[in-house]
Amino acid sequence: QKGSLAALSVNSIEKLDMVMPLSRGGVNPLDLLGDADVQRYVDAADICLKDDGVDGVIAVYAPTFHCNPSELARSLATLSKKTAKPLIAVWMGSRFSSEGMEHFMDASIPVYETPEEAGRAYMYMYNYRRGIELLNETPDEIPQNEMRLTNHLKAILRNALREGKEFLSGEDSVVFFKNYGINIPKSAG
Repeated sequence: QKGSLAALSVNSIEKLDMVMPLSRGGVNPLDLLGDADVQRYVDAADICLKDDGVDGVIAVYAPTFHCNPSELARSLATLSKKTAKPLIAVWMGSRFSSEGMEHFMDASIPVYETPEEAGRAYMYMYNYRRGIELLNETPDEIPQNEMRLTNHLKAILRNALREGKEFLSGEDSVVFFKNYGINIPKSAG
């Protein structure tokens, strides 16, 4: 399944305009520009994580003179503890930013060296969570009047148990399906 970038709320865009110079009106992905310091990163991530339309944030860092990677990683790790939404980090810069990567790993925050790896990981996480949600869904209940076992159905079950059958024959199973309103192909009967 493919993901899509979140559309930020008007409120979030207004807050981002105050934090980011030359904001592009909250166009996602956000470009914090090369002069972004730790506070700008943290403020932008915080605004996005609080937006109801945002499911998670991928923070991408490339080395600059204005932002210490270790301090930024520590600050983003602290921020991520305040939300249930996932924060994934992309920490480029090899040796220069490796200490920042360690802060993320210590805080159990996924950290990658490329945006592509982070995007794939995020989609795996999303699809896993969605799969769990689907497994936990409660099916619609069948109305009580449609759930009754007729004497004929009870007799089929008694005979199968008496004969030690683990499965019903095709003909008997068709009777059960029809009783519960389940359509089956004609060739199956």
